[in-house]
Amino acid sequence: MTDLLKLEIVRQARRGILQAQERFFIRTTFDPSSGVLTLTSVAARDASSEKNRGESMSVLSGALRRGTVTSIVWDHSALGWQVVWEVRQSQRLTVFVGVGGVHRFDALAELARRRPDRVAGVLASIFSGETAHRPSARDIRGI
Repeated sequence: MTDLLKLEIVRQARRGILQAQERFFIRTTFDPSSGVLTLTSVAARDASSEKNRGESMSVLSGALRRGTVTSIVWDHSALGWQVVWEVRQSQRLTVFVGVGGVHRFDALAELARRRPDRVAGVLASIFSGETAHRPSARDIRGI
């Protein structure tokens, strides 16, 4: 369940719509040789969202489709170990990112390797900051 919350924070930050105590954007970097996707939090005060879009999504999308993403890591360490997310007006939720401000989406990376046909499109849209499509009942049963 915490991975889902963290993915939603990442998605909203990528889109530039995250309401948090400290605004930030996510820069994506993908190393094709190791298969590591790193999602790095960058404070909004340090750069614009356009500068923090990261690498081209075409390389990452291809790797997701081929099942060659070996690790997905969210590095929030430059900003701290937690995110204070304003879910609704005057309703805040403190989400612990991980020790040292780093979280590994191990289950998600494993799912992306084992069933790339089922998750590649959804993951690519989350990491690109686009609105993800809602999976059909068939998609959910197939996972």
